[in-house]
Amino acid sequence: METLIEKIIQKRKSFIIKEIFDFLEFVFCKIERFCSLENKTVGFFQIFTTGKLISAYRRKKYIILKKKSNSKIVNELNINSCSYLGKLDKEELEAGRNYFLNQKTIYNSHVPFFFKKGERGSKIETTEFLKNESSSYGSFDIRTSAECPNLKKICKKYKFKEIAEEYLITKKTDVFSINTMLTKSSNSNHDVFNLHRDIESVNSVAFFIYWTTTNEHNGSTSLIPGSHIYNFDKKFGKMYSPNFCLKHLEGEEGSIYALDAWAYHRGNNKLKNPRLATWIRYSSFPSRIYYLDRNYLFKKELSDFNS
Repeated sequence: METLIEKIIQKRKSFIIKEIFDFLEFVFCKIERFCSLENKTVGFFQIFTTGKLISAYRRKKYIILKKKSNSKIVNELNINSCSYLGKLDKEELEAGRNYFLNQKTIYNSHVPFFFKKGERGSKIETTEFLKNESSSYGSFDIRTSAECPNLKKICKKYKFKEIAEEYLITKKTDVFSINTMLTKSSNSNHDVFNLHRDIESVNSVAFFIYWTTTNEHNGSTSLIPGSHIYNFDKKFGKMYSPNFCLKHLEGEEGSIYALDAWAYHRGNNKLKNPRLATWIRYSSFPSRIYYLDRNYLFKKELSDFNS
């Protein structure tokens, strides 16, 4: 079933399929009752959204949270698209950072891809990745991240699930992606450096753990605060004006952020030293990324992590 859904998503742009899904998305966005956060039909369909449905959900959820939430973190997320959660203690930081930096191999891409050896995105020696001038992003697969000895404890201590449940207005939230990235200076121009939104699901939130010091001059992600409630416009990133105020998510080693990745954001190719960070993503719906990044290959690891 997972591979079938993956193939349908990949063929989403083909003419007949595109017309069918575009019409249904238009209907779902226009009819208020279809925008219920508990609607199972929309819950499945939204895997194939182009983004309009995500914008409709985000705006509706923004209004609900503005009226009812008393949480400082959730209110900051709702208004500014991000919130600083705190900082790991020295023991937590060193245990996690050393675990990842001691991995002998890494995928030569922004997210792990499962190609043949030698192709871009395949698994290579970590020392080889660090030497390669054309490589900017390396990543570890979900199994490697989930086996980090204290990652699950960090999630519990800093209440990732509780924050996700309140922000997503549901008790049905699960981790669908764990991506640990090692970023370094290179001569390549990665797509992630362009302003974009992450098409995950209509109801999702991410948590960032910085294992190394991250700032404007060393790889910090930047975003346009509050832009998660902008109307959907696939041309926005290309029309981006410097007049928009970009906020850098800066922090010392061990810093943690919550982030709504439907806000317009971008990576940062300014790197003095390699940057190591882990993204943990929660959703109350099936996620497009779950299929396209083939996270379903680690269904058991994600289930164990969620339990």
